[in-house]
Amino acid sequence: MINKIIKNKFSIFWIIIILIISFNYLSFNYFIKSFINLEKQENNKVLNSLMTFIDTKFKTIKITANDYSYWDDTYEFIKDQNEKYIYENFRDTTTTLENVNLDFMIFMNLENKNIHTQLSKNIKTLNKDNFTKYIVDSITDDENISIAKYQNNYYYIVKSRILKSDLSGKTRGFIYVGKKIYLENFNDEFKNSIKFIDIVSNKTNKTLKSIFLDKVEVHFVYSEDILSNIISLQNNNKNLAMLKLDNYRDIYKQGRKQIILFNTAVSIFVLILFFIFYFYIYYHKRLNIELEIRVEDEIKKQKAQEEILIHQSRSAEIGEMINNIAHQWRQPLNNLSLTIQNIGFKYENDVLTKEELNETIDKSKMIINSMSNTIDTFRNFFEPTKNKNLFKVEHSIENTLEILSSTLRFYNIEVVKEIIDDVEIYDYENEFSQVLLNIITNARDALVSNKIEKPIIKVNVSKIENNVIVKIKDNANGINEEIIDRIFEPYFTTKGKGNGTGIGLYMSKLIIEKNMNGKLTVKNDNDGAVFIITLNITKQEI
Repeated sequence: MINKIIKNKFSIFWIIIILIISFNYLSFNYFIKSFINLEKQENNKVLNSLMTFIDTKFKTIKITANDYSYWDDTYEFIKDQNEKYIYENFRDTTTTLENVNLDFMIFMNLENKNIHTQLSKNIKTLNKDNFTKYIVDSITDDENISIAKYQNNYYYIVKSRILKSDLSGKTRGFIYVGKKIYLENFNDEFKNSIKFIDIVSNKTNKTLKSIFLDKVEVHFVYSEDILSNIISLQNNNKNLAMLKLDNYRDIYKQGRKQIILFNTAVSIFVLILFFIFYFYIYYHKRLNIELEIRVEDEIKKQKAQEEILIHQSRSAEIGEMINNIAHQWRQPLNNLSLTIQNIGFKYENDVLTKEELNETIDKSKMIINSMSNTIDTFRNFFEPTKNKNLFKVEHSIENTLEILSSTLRFYNIEVVKEIIDDVEIYDYENEFSQVLLNIITNARDALVSNKIEKPIIKVNVSKIENNVIVKIKDNANGINEEIIDRIFEPYFTTKGKGNGTGIGLYMSKLIIEKNMNGKLTVKNDNDGAVFIITLNITKQEI
């Protein structure tokens, strides 16, 4: 028996190879079907969610359209075209469209005459007459919905008849309302790549249900890495738009990988059994050497995998730190809230003046812009492409104090400015303002927490040789000497759980010392803490 095996070893080997190949082929085709079906199910879920998303948009717009088209004031406006209606709803200082999340409203009478067109700030640069004509011509039925493309942008459109609120009387005209379609909203919702395309597909693999659209047809296009859904949005036998939704074939690829790994493991196992059986008789020692080499290779692979996991863990920790930066919004939001409460109180007591209203609006815009700049500052923090600009240090201090003025007044905190030298530097103005905001905010919190009777924050600006020195001092009794050396460490906070993350001063030190090549230090004075910012005065880039 053994002699026959030895004599026919090559024949037996090739028979085993053929069996392994057959096994791999049959098992792959059998198991891959389950993963393909699972991939289809997940893809169908995404498609159904997409249609729900689109239907929800149409539903919201239609509700708003009905609110205006069945409003008695609108019904009378179409007839007498009074300016009062336009003034109350669409004057320049109003945000009617933004409040109802729309980008345009078009009022037409039965003679197809444009009574009024209102565009939101998002599309105000468009030619109003051309845009109005295009939108009106895109819908021919008395009451319908549509999607239209104008100047490379797509818009949801809802058309509704203008009637009395009790639906009595004859139709006096039509209202067209809609919103620009932003693809980034789709991508945020589905985490997929989605875009509009101009190619019309005549093939259909699936039909989706829609509340507002007559027909939605989908054609699947498979590639190695991506399942592309070519989606045709149709209404009234008219193709409104074509969408391409790409789903990465992660399920299919993972399934294929698992099957290949399984088949490979089985194949290797069978071959190992064969070689073990054969070489056990003749090459027992050689077999042991080969096994030792394999074990060594597996250990190296395991170590490499562990290094990858460590790297991923570190990346996750960095991502967690960046997410914590979002707490910086809390301070300006609180300032904005107090500003709004103040104007409401004055309005209720009939002491609100136009000058105070305009001042409050400007202050709110400044806070909002500061919040936006904060996002950009931290998002671009490690990018080398940020631009420097020439700015006055006093101007940055004034802007920062203006943002915090409402809360400082609320807590009766006196701010003393000592601008000894009005210095102009060439550096990162937004990041410098963020550092000022962090330090002054911490000083305010310390004064409030320690219940100082006469709280004071002093800001001193001076010039020493080629450096500008900014000192920010409070009278909040200073920082505990045991922890003063740690306050610039990440996640170190003295505010207690839930009141701080310890990221503000850490980021401030990085901004001053890494980005602006300066120095940020802290020390205790007689009655409080003093933060010292030192920056080089540079008038131009070197």
